[in-house]
Amino acid sequence: MNQGLGVLVLAILVAFGVISIFILMELYFRRWVHRTKELGSQSVGRSVLLGFVNALFISALAVGSWALAENSGVVFLGALGLILAVMLALGLVFGLAGMVALTAERLFPERSGWKPLAAAAGFILLGSATPYIGWFGLLPYLAFWGLGAFIQALYGAWRERRAAPQAAAE
Repeated sequence: MNQGLGVLVLAILVAFGVISIFILMELYFRRWVHRTKELGSQSVGRSVLLGFVNALFISALAVGSWALAENSGVVFLGALGLILAVMLALGLVFGLAGMVALTAERLFPERSGWKPLAAAAGFILLGSATPYIGWFGLLPYLAFWGLGAFIQALYGAWRERRAAPQAAAE
């Protein structure tokens, strides 16, 4: 009985932690979260495909680097795999924060602040915790959608930064 209570308390703490991360992402990285939200809502199919392909590619590179580092003894390759895995995790967190903001906007169009974000994050968390359809359907779909939208936001910012010196030179 004690183990069941411990697991329940741990699950509640993890849920509060995840909801807090998404609220703080909105608070401290508002520009990136909103760009991700906007691009994700404009091109859903493109974002999902882009997120899937990039997640697959970066994961393969990270695992391949770790395998090469383990078999060859070159520590640099293991560090490269770790850097790639961290980059993928950061992209997924930013992408999911954008999807939480999009969900909050769609669920509560007239409200703003942290309460709609907390409710949207809770709904996504509960939906993703649903056995099988949430684990293998909803969560990967939202993660790929958000990752693809975040990559599009990064690329758009890179193009804007690159175009500014060219326009000033002309």
